[in-house]
Amino acid sequence: MDIALIPISLIDVILPMCEGYIKDVIKRAETDISMDVIRNQLKRGETLLVTISEGSEIIAVNILETREFETGHKVLLIPITAGTRMSEWLDDFLQLAHQLAKDSGCKELRGISCRKGWTRALRDYGWYDIHTVIGCEVK
Repeated sequence: MDIALIPISLIDVILPMCEGYIKDVIKRAETDISMDVIRNQLKRGETLLVTISEGSEIIAVNILETREFETGHKVLLIPITAGTRMSEWLDDFLQLAHQLAKDSGCKELRGISCRKGWTRALRDYGWYDIHTVIGCEVK
């Protein structure tokens, strides 16, 4: 299993191989994000693309973003994680995420969980609920 941080120069080559996984996430939040937005953020270096592969097959994708709040608190945000066989790569990916966070001066990892299963899966890794976002359509 290989975990790769994809350089900006390869986004146009690698991203099309990841789009199926990313589009599955977009379906859950299509009013918030689009494939074009993700592509542009990656190409501008605002976010990072991490792939998990076995041989030439990409089996999972993660998008990472460093975010600094007005208070100065800096976090490594993981807004998109998608793919298969999570139990085989999650430990190694989280080690990489922690190292990237340290290297960027971040004090915390944060994720956006559209599914409650992620919260349960990550509790064993020390993750906790910060807040819950709920919504209602304007009538």
